[in-house]
Amino acid sequence: MMQPRSTPFNLIVILLAGILLVWAGWPHYSRSANAANDIRIIAHRGASGSAPENTLAAFDLAVERQADYVELDVQLSLDGELIVIHDRTLERTTNGVGYVGSKTAQQLRTLDAGSSFSAAFAGERIPLLEQVLDRYLGRVGLLVELKEPALYPKMEEKLAAVIKERLTTLSESNMDPLIIQSFDRNAVRHMHELLPGIATGVLIRPEQKRMQAEDWAAVARYADYINPHKSLVDKSFVEAAHAHGLLVMPWTVHRSGEARRLIRAGVDGLITDYP
Repeated sequence: MMQPRSTPFNLIVILLAGILLVWAGWPHYSRSANAANDIRIIAHRGASGSAPENTLAAFDLAVERQADYVELDVQLSLDGELIVIHDRTLERTTNGVGYVGSKTAQQLRTLDAGSSFSAAFAGERIPLLEQVLDRYLGRVGLLVELKEPALYPKMEEKLAAVIKERLTTLSESNMDPLIIQSFDRNAVRHMHELLPGIATGVLIRPEQKRMQAEDWAAVARYADYINPHKSLVDKSFVEAAHAHGLLVMPWTVHRSGEARRLIRAGVDGLITDYP
């Protein structure tokens, strides 16, 4: 989900917008995970507008700002380790060169993943997924995106194995503590088969055609969330999703006007670089 950085979008703005909507006759949206009309705040690659994306620094900042979820991207290293990074290549976010899948986990862990964002974050490392799970499960919800799983054989099985080791740490709550999502519907379906007790989500690109009734029904058989680009979302989209038991968390929201429109449409969460 690559988006250009935009004007900072603060959670306070969303809350103020929620208050205004109450005055206008709309339901109040609190940040409590126990609220029936909750709007969940998802930190896109962590608080990536303020810290280098997909790093512990960005994730820690999201937790500090009390985001409901941290969203992160997962790929496989050459030696089969689950690595937290968005791009297939290293140049944009690190001082490395080449494809993520052409490097071992040890090689990837030596790279600087912070200096390209700011010198203040020099030396920040690419995390392993296991490191992220051990650090944040139980502290914040995690929205894990499988990046281009068709490129990485057995990626779903590797992820399932890592999660199964930690299932006892996933507490029961009104908010899913862990969600697995992807643009690849086959991968989402496979994850649902491997881990039927873990929530799953389907991502939708902005250029995708409007979903038909049969598409909604098909997705609802193996997914709990449908997370579209914000441009696809209107009230009818959300109503169709809800009618099929799917929750909606659009990406990537930066401006208060966008947030107000999506809240009026009835979304269940907002994915933002600025939690």
